Amino acid sequence: MIIWYTRFQNYVEGNFSTVGRDAVVVYKNGSVEGVAGRLRIADSIHNIIRNIEEVSKERYLVRWWDSRIPVLSPYVLVRDVKITRA
Repeated sequence: MIIWYTRFQNYVEGNFSTVGRDAVVVYKNGSVEGVAGRLRIADSIHNIIRNIEEVSKERYLVRWWDSRIPVLSPYVLVRDVKITRA
């Protein structure tokens, strides 16, 4: 999912919210279940890092309009992300 409009509510605690920009594909037991509508992630960096389950070996060059320097980033599976409707 590409995220959009990320805003921090509390920089010290790492609380933020962001909305999905494009389609969000829903998987269950490794199979595609469908597509979710627009959603908002409202969580904390601490919770996201604590709930990382898997990280891909492959890394991909990620470039974004607001970053001068691209980064190499893997795919990450995170459990128990707090999601609400956008």
